[in-house]
Amino acid sequence: MRKFSPLLALCFWSSASAQHGGEPIPVPSVSDDLLPIILKLAVAVIVIVALIYLTMLFIRKFSLGRAGILGGKGSLEIIERSYFAPKKFVCLMRVGTKVFLVGVSDSNINLVADVSDQEFPVLSKRKSKEKTPGFKSYLQQARTHFSTMLSKV
Repeated sequence: MRKFSPLLALCFWSSASAQHGGEPIPVPSVSDDLLPIILKLAVAVIVIVALIYLTMLFIRKFSLGRAGILGGKGSLEIIERSYFAPKKFVCLMRVGTKVFLVGVSDSNINLVADVSDQEFPVLSKRKSKEKTPGFKSYLQQARTHFSTMLSKV
């Protein structure tokens, strides 16, 4: 790494000023050139973030492992997992209309039971998904709460 030498800078300045007839070289204002650079940088960051977001949406929609080939609805759904140890868990999964309890470890997978005839609270929650409020409703509640707080101030 080179160190700054004041003597070298003085020599460079004197040779540059000699070329311009002894007049000092005008230095452009930093504030004049800074605003367009910041705007270009901000637009570039927004475009990159938008591309990353769109790529994530595309991967989610057309993922072969989650949605099946070419975006079709898969027939396998993992309802719930319960871990007992690292890499050892039981899994409640639906295949078509059947529900299976499967034991999974790092070396093998075993069918524990066919539990299609039983009712599970997790399954009933997923069927009544319309009843649960989404993020949009929470955001609307927060907005109204925030606006009432501001009106009191």
